[in-house]
Amino acid sequence: MSFYFFKFLLFITQPITLLLIFLALSINFISRNKIRAAKQLLIFTFVIFILLSLPLFSDFFIGSLENQFPGLRIAESPSADAIVVLGGTVSNIQPPRVAPEEPWGDRLSAAAKLFHKKKAPLVYASGGVPYTPLSGIERTESTDMKDYLIDLNVPTKQIIEENRSRNTFENVTFLKELIQARGGKQIILVTSAFHMPRAVYLFKKTGLSVIPFPTDFRSNTQFTLDSLIPTLDALKSTSLGIKERLGLIKYTLFPSLN
Repeated sequence: MSFYFFKFLLFITQPITLLLIFLALSINFISRNKIRAAKQLLIFTFVIFILLSLPLFSDFFIGSLENQFPGLRIAESPSADAIVVLGGTVSNIQPPRVAPEEPWGDRLSAAAKLFHKKKAPLVYASGGVPYTPLSGIERTESTDMKDYLIDLNVPTKQIIEENRSRNTFENVTFLKELIQARGGKQIILVTSAFHMPRAVYLFKKTGLSVIPFPTDFRSNTQFTLDSLIPTLDALKSTSLGIKERLGLIKYTLFPSLN
């Protein structure tokens, strides 16, 4: 029951869902000739969406997550037994793409750089969401991640796929088995900065020693006039911040819930 409750909570708290709900309510008020209530709700909706779409707000909102683990230069990172890179930034091989790309961040690029600087001898690529390209042969996200890492000159034998997980909880569960089976105790964890607090929280519960290496920073601490102009990118960052906070609440209240 808790699983479905949080799925529903995540759905209704996303800005686009709230917009549709508020618009539907406004139409309902108008159809019942409650013009004043409809106007008030529309004004409220307008103000809320302007706020959620402001870079000034989104930078603060998602920045409070990103600032928990400051960024590191490759040379500054300590060494470890393995590099763990979580999925979420690589694309499927679907037309017009003929090979995996990393359009939604730089997790894999950072993992490859860490490997080439000899920060760890192994790279774990974690992501088990399956899909079937035009070839008809089913692939998983970890397969695309591995191919992308190979293109970045990481040797095939140094890449270990975790191809069963569908979310962060399962990333951690299945990676723990693989890493500890090889005697690993300390990992360099590579994921997006906004996702790092949730990932670190779950990995530390496994007993592994975690060195956070956040990537894909979205917040900007420098104020400019553009910070007061609503953008879709800012709205997306706000949505990601809401998702991550709900995820932290879920795993704090229900540790065993995936």
